[in-house]
Amino acid sequence: MIIVEEANIKDFKTIYNDMTVQFPETEMKSYKKFLNLLGLESYKLFAAYSDGVPIGYSLINIDPKNKVLWLDYIAIFKNFQSKGYGKEVFCALKKKFSNFKGIYLEVEKADEKNPDTKRRIKFYEKLGAQKLSCKYIYPNSDGGLEMDLYFLSINSFLPEPSQIRDAVLEAFKTLHSDILQVDDIFQKIVF
Repeated sequence: MIIVEEANIKDFKTIYNDMTVQFPETEMKSYKKFLNLLGLESYKLFAAYSDGVPIGYSLINIDPKNKVLWLDYIAIFKNFQSKGYGKEVFCALKKKFSNFKGIYLEVEKADEKNPDTKRRIKFYEKLGAQKLSCKYIYPNSDGGLEMDLYFLSINSFLPEPSQIRDAVLEAFKTLHSDILQVDDIFQKIVF
């Protein structure tokens, strides 16, 4: 059984080292930015454990106003991948936040040259995440990266365009406040 618990900021250095290996540079925030985010009440680091052994982590922005979560990062440590832990971590998160509407996921577009992109999309869809019909751009220092925005419902809720817009705006204000052109990027998103 997987347990998901809020982790101590002291654990983040090890997690950040893992992130630099598992996530593309275009999707990474600086270590300093993460420390600033982890100082906020809404941004949480969760560690996932199986029988007391750490198997992965997630970084989540909690939006109590809109009753949604914004999954910033999630990963299973390499030596525990492909063993069903990812699905169990999502189940544990949904249980932990059962009074919320759901979880927003920023997902790389499918790329024939990178089979992991297709594998991740298939994984999220198998969990029940639905691709939202909006043109989404992930803010980064390069001016933005086109991605798909998915929503994993917790309580049979599917957001309307105005609710998606509100959640994206809240996430941008919190997660991407250091990106100079974040307002311009937000204006390019079609809801």
